[in-house]
Amino acid sequence: MGAKKKPADKNLNIDLKAGFGFDPDWTLEQAMAAGSDGPLSPFWRWQRWQQLEEEYRKRFEAGDKEVVFTALHACACSNLSMPDWLADAYAAGFHKWVNYRAGSLDEAFDVAIPKGKHLNALRKNRMLRFAVPLAVDKARNEGNAIQQGLFEKVGKEFGISGSSAKNLYYRYRNTFLKKS
Repeated sequence: MGAKKKPADKNLNIDLKAGFGFDPDWTLEQAMAAGSDGPLSPFWRWQRWQQLEEEYRKRFEAGDKEVVFTALHACACSNLSMPDWLADAYAAGFHKWVNYRAGSLDEAFDVAIPKGKHLNALRKNRMLRFAVPLAVDKARNEGNAIQQGLFEKVGKEFGISGSSAKNLYYRYRNTFLKKS
């Protein structure tokens, strides 16, 4: 009997040109040891793969169709092959569109701006999701305590309420600065 072969799909995640291969089954420690210099390093590609499989896939299976585009972006930016679930979801929407079974890309991929939402408000909120936390952190680094008065001040800078600034700050912290 020969050595146990790894499934072929794992080889799809190796960028032979750049030499930044990784194994999706690595532990965090193994991924870090393989190198973490830059977004195409083994660690960052491994981390992105984990996010694809553990977060984005679950969101898709729970009915979040917009996550297909988030996952496609993750693959493109990290030079990863699409996992099967993503390739299937993309192909299904693409075939609806290219074969004229959908009147728009929104319809083909079952995504749209939520009813009752305003595009300008969504755009502003998207921009503020990083700008507000950065302003709060800058003020904190200058010696200001994190308290409602600080959120009021930062909110005023951006034309939003202090409670909105506080919500944006803590949403950012809980999303991007989670402790593992």
